[in-house]
Amino acid sequence: MPVFREPLVAVLPKGHAFARQRTVSLRSLREETFVLFPREHSPGYYDSLMEICRQSNVEPKLVQESEKLQTIVSLVAMGRGVSLMPKCVTDLVRKGVVYRPLRPRVPNTELALVYDSVHRSPLVQAFVSLAEGILLKPRGRLPRV
Repeated sequence: MPVFREPLVAVLPKGHAFARQRTVSLRSLREETFVLFPREHSPGYYDSLMEICRQSNVEPKLVQESEKLQTIVSLVAMGRGVSLMPKCVTDLVRKGVVYRPLRPRVPNTELALVYDSVHRSPLVQAFVSLAEGILLKPRGRLPRV
C-alpha cells in the first residue's frame, strides 16, 4: 500500500558552491562525496536511489553512512559530504544546511506499507486500517507527528 511519494532534494553544506543555486543538477554532484543511509537499512529504497543516480551518470562516492536522517543532515552541515534525501527532510531545520530541488526532475521516491493481505492477524489488520485512515492524506505526504 503506497503511503506517500515525494521528490528527492540535494542536501548541501551552506558554504557549498551549489548552495547559492535555486536548483541543483544531479549530474553536477558526480564528483562530490556522499553521506547516505546504509543499504541494509532499506535495500529497495537504496537501490532505487542508486538507479536514479546512474540514470544521471552519477556514481555516489560514499564517505559515511547513518541510519538516522538527522545525523545525515548534521554530517552534511559539518561538511562531510552532500546527500540526496526525500523532500520531507526539508522540515528538519538545521544551521549550516540548505536543501535544493534537483533538475531535471528525477522520479519520485515512494514509501509503502507491505503486508500479507491474505493471512493477516487481527493486529496486522488493525494496523493496516489505522494506516489507511491516518497516513493516506492529501498532498502525498505523511502527517507531522
